[in-house]
Amino acid sequence: MSHLAWRASCLLLACVCAVAFGAGGPVVESRDLRVALRPDLDGVATIVDKRTGRNYAAPVGPALGLYRILLGRDPGKARTLSSRDAAARSVESVPDGLTLRFTHDKLTVVCRVLASRQAPGVRWRIEVENKTGQPACVVEFPLVACALSLGRSPEDDAVLYPSLEGVLLWKPSRHFKPGAREARRYPGQVCAQFMYYFDPGGGLYLGATDTAGYPKEPVVSRVGDSLVLAWSHRFPSVPARVVEPAYEVVLRAGGGSWQDGADIYRAWAERSAPWCRKKLAERDTPRWLLRANVFLNYTATNPDFVPAAKADERFAAYRRFLGVPIVACAFGWEKHGSWIGPDYFPPRGGEDHYRELCRRLAARGDHFQVFTSGFRWGVRKPIGATWDRSKPRRYTDWDGRPDFQSRGRPAAAIAPSGKPVFIQFPWADNYILCTGSKLARDILAECFLRLYDMGIAGVDLDQNLGAEAADCYSTAHGHPPGAGRWQYEATREFLQSVRSRARARHPECFIGVEEPCEAYIPWLDIVHGRAFTDTRWPARGPGAFAVPLFIYLYHEYQLNYAGFIDQGFSPVGNVRMGLGRAFIFGMQLGVRINHPPFVLDEAKPSPELVALRDAARLVERCRDYLLLGRMLHPPRITGSPEIDLKGRKFRRRQPWPVAMPAVQATTWRSADGNICYAVANLSGERLRVRLRAEPHGMKADAFVLTRLDPKGDTTLAKHTALPAEVELDLGPWDICCVEQRAAEPR
Repeated sequence: MSHLAWRASCLLLACVCAVAFGAGGPVVESRDLRVALRPDLDGVATIVDKRTGRNYAAPVGPALGLYRILLGRDPGKARTLSSRDAAARSVESVPDGLTLRFTHDKLTVVCRVLASRQAPGVRWRIEVENKTGQPACVVEFPLVACALSLGRSPEDDAVLYPSLEGVLLWKPSRHFKPGAREARRYPGQVCAQFMYYFDPGGGLYLGATDTAGYPKEPVVSRVGDSLVLAWSHRFPSVPARVVEPAYEVVLRAGGGSWQDGADIYRAWAERSAPWCRKKLAERDTPRWLLRANVFLNYTATNPDFVPAAKADERFAAYRRFLGVPIVACAFGWEKHGSWIGPDYFPPRGGEDHYRELCRRLAARGDHFQVFTSGFRWGVRKPIGATWDRSKPRRYTDWDGRPDFQSRGRPAAAIAPSGKPVFIQFPWADNYILCTGSKLARDILAECFLRLYDMGIAGVDLDQNLGAEAADCYSTAHGHPPGAGRWQYEATREFLQSVRSRARARHPECFIGVEEPCEAYIPWLDIVHGRAFTDTRWPARGPGAFAVPLFIYLYHEYQLNYAGFIDQGFSPVGNVRMGLGRAFIFGMQLGVRINHPPFVLDEAKPSPELVALRDAARLVERCRDYLLLGRMLHPPRITGSPEIDLKGRKFRRRQPWPVAMPAVQATTWRSADGNICYAVANLSGERLRVRLRAEPHGMKADAFVLTRLDPKGDTTLAKHTALPAEVELDLGPWDICCVEQRAAEPR
């Protein structure tokens, strides 16, 4: 741009209230942020939180670009263009911000940066005019280059990332090595559409405003000395003259906790998103599922659970002991072994076995559940295989490849190479089915409905994390090749159809999924989740530690059960920690009962089973909070030591990136406006701590604070003003709730 043209742009920008011209590039200003672009327009120069004065942008250095475009049919082999490659660029003002124009050979990119001083947030839009004849299959925009550390120390920095149920990527300056990149797909393995980079001094929010299920990826990457946040928008692999996301990306500033970032997103979702139209109490989720149930996972071939009468005796004993209904979940029920489908029938033990067992359970108000393998076609069953392939891959005698070739191949997802997508997991050799194929949907729907017809109450879409749909390049399935909104539409159609058809046959049935995604809330009754774990999968990414992000956002809209609390998923393998965290996170409780400590001896139950019983009964007593309530910011707990990790082994997981307090707590608001604090001592020591109770919007002159324990209640404060602190004496592994209600006038 010439010097005269640049001066003319400056004069024009100065006339617009949201736009100004700084010492470097143009500046856009909202109520909360002041964002300056680089003079060369190849990225952001400063991102200043007007409340605190903090600049989140990386120090100005070599340009990283404002966008990246992948040109080609296969994203893995596509040619990359960025704003740095533009032959020409210009900037002009528009009523609420800036329009940037970048010219490449046969390709023009128009970026809009919009804001108002009367509203929070800087909004970003991009449009690609493409005359190259190649698909623009991926557009990454905006690329926001952030400082690699925040505040005085990098030790308290984290990125809230919406992978599965949510993780904190702690200390990114340490754990993200140069070139590291974290990107998961939405809808599917990303449960919500925002990221939040924060420390106690504040945070930076980058969220998408899509309510229609377009495919995308939130991206966190390390480029040199910058931490780059970006959104990767994905499009069908067909040439199009114009490629443009149908939604905006918003940059905002917020407070110093991950919940502060989640609050920004939750407010948008509840205002705009179709998945928030009905809360649980308004939905048609079976009423029995909205009460406390304990999910009991067992191995279907275990002789202690065969025949049906013997299995029923064992489940009846659990029901007597726990005092709440149970949901029995058979593992390995499938004809060829666990996670081998869709050739499930007849199931191991025969259909009559399950029909009788379901009938017996239903007679006393209990229920039965199974998992399916989702949109996967299993063809071989490995024996003792591992992820690292350190052992030779051996198989059972069964071979399902001929059946796949004759029936399943037309429904398979096709890779860019033209071959069916094939993945060898440790538990199965699988061809991935295309959700966009009507044949695939019909095959899986038939399996679901056959299971419901057997009297089985719950069927989970397992393996398809977050109900994800694979990319597919087939020309025979009726969808555009590659990624596209067709993936969301096909998954929605499958879930909606199966659920409505199943309810017509089995009015009390439910449909679940392994790991959550907001886009599918209206067509799912419950989520099989593991927010209670630590660094073990499903927590993934550099410095990752699990947090209950999805529960925080959507607890009032979607049930979540802990599937399953055992040594594998519990923090550092301690099931008491897993149980305590699942309880305070408001999850329906679920455990594995094949092995100690959850094998029931009614005459001498294990301490862990007693703890499970106490937790389940307390969940039922506090169901208006812990099953139907809204999660708020956690209460302040003082006097708690950190969890002692001396001698603890981190089996199949990374070491903890940060310490955790031994006493943890959550805050819940019921539909009638009352407050409950759920508290868990995650140690084997007796601890005395203080909990600070806050009004949380309750209007009263005085309040009653009551401690609710599994075996009784204690009044902590009869007539107190808030905020107030109460002392809690917690025995080893104790759980309790503190209910907060308005006091009667004196």
